Amino acid sequence: MRVPRGLPGLIRRGKRIMILTHRNPDGDAVGSLLALAIVLRAAGKQVRCLLPGGYPSRYDFLFSSGSASFFKAPFVSSLDITFVLDCGDLSRAGELPGEGLRGRLVNIDHHHGNDMFGDLNMVDGRASCTGELVEKLIKVCGLPLTPAAAECLYTALLTDTGSFQHASTTASVFSLAARLAEAGASPSRVAAKVYLRRSAGETKMLGRVLAVARIEKKGMLVWSVIRRQELAACGIADKDVESEDYLAHLRSMAGVKVAVLLREFSSSEVRVSLRGKPGWRVDTLAVALGGGGHKLAAGCTLSGGIERARKRLFAEIERQKILQP
Repeated sequence: MRVPRGLPGLIRRGKRIMILTHRNPDGDAVGSLLALAIVLRAAGKQVRCLLPGGYPSRYDFLFSSGSASFFKAPFVSSLDITFVLDCGDLSRAGELPGEGLRGRLVNIDHHHGNDMFGDLNMVDGRASCTGELVEKLIKVCGLPLTPAAAECLYTALLTDTGSFQHASTTASVFSLAARLAEAGASPSRVAAKVYLRRSAGETKMLGRVLAVARIEKKGMLVWSVIRRQELAACGIADKDVESEDYLAHLRSMAGVKVAVLLREFSSSEVRVSLRGKPGWRVDTLAVALGGGGHKLAAGCTLSGGIERARKRLFAEIERQKILQP
């Protein structure tokens, strides 16, 4: 992975910096954003961050007492740099500062199909997570990696590799994990905070998702749904829903090749999350429906209700012959 020419100098000269990521942020998005913010503030920069709609409460341990300063009112005069992290396209980044305020736009991402929307683009689809790219940038710029930043990046790495289970888990990933642990990250603490704090409501929701799951295509496809009223009944906030949790259980079934979760955002918007087992790519489905992602983990957002979204998805599965034995 290559750091774009001119980016270290831009960071060195820059004083006012904004960092943002996508809505419904996962561990990679939250961890990468906070790590970069911590390191840049330690280097004497003025930093503001945006997390529109909040973040899952399981990542609250990454926020120290000093993190509140990152989320003060955004700058109202010109920035030097706006970083957009973990977004395949600019539409996922929420509300950007106006053209005259954002300064140089820097795009850091690991999704295949990223449309290179930045003035400077640090994009590598081979990277395990955006946090891996942020760590590379920190190292190239010669900035100190604090224990707090290392723990944020370890969280990004752990969650986006599926606890080191995904195909993106290479020898270099384990080397990075070791470097982050040496810099102060606690693997056992991160694992406990991320995976061992599921609320009673989240456990009930998992039960509902599994109870209504449907198995089709001769056992090769499993799909389920999350409806807004069910979240309310279980006492779960939108921001605390991470599709990966539910998909991991669905995909674990023997014989299943593709797992699908249809999550209702509103009466007119459904998020379709797709996961494939090795050899069964799902990114082509997502791209055909206006989304994107990786070969085995992708998604898109469709208009209309859940049944309309399901019909569109299944029609595309048939058209592409994704699940032909």
